[in-house]
Amino acid sequence: MAGALKIGFSSYAAPAKGVLIVFAGPDLKFGPKTRDLLKPSGDLVTRSGSAAGFKGKSGTSLDLIAPQGLKVDRLIVLGTGAAAEDKLVDMVKLGGGAFGKAPAITAEVTILAEGPDGSFAAGQAADLALGAMLRSYSFDRYKTKKKDDDVAPKQ
Repeated sequence: MAGALKIGFSSYAAPAKGVLIVFAGPDLKFGPKTRDLLKPSGDLVTRSGSAAGFKGKSGTSLDLIAPQGLKVDRLIVLGTGAAAEDKLVDMVKLGGGAFGKAPAITAEVTILAEGPDGSFAAGQAADLALGAMLRSYSFDRYKTKKKDDDVAPKQ
């Protein structure tokens, strides 16, 4: 499979390109490392969240294109909801949902493995990566090959 997803783990650092995906709790509560990473953008996320009515509920998202102060092309904030609202967070589902929010043409996606209450444990980060990998899978063995001059169907 030539187009297989490549997953890597590294320390917390601001990516220089691509899409950055972070998680927020109720009322845009971020973890400490996420707050540090978003500091160059000032109050952009807070203002945008307020304008869009984003509260950080589970399953909601806020998509910012070319965020000021960050080098990434796009910043996506995913709501995780309150801890009491969902006692056991399904990290595989969260990883798949996070990867699904990234545009298909994006070559590099960075998912920050930190929730509003702090960094995810190693097992949780692995499950997050598994969810992203499962979401990226595409079975195309029996699909008709597209030619270069074919027009893509309108969506």
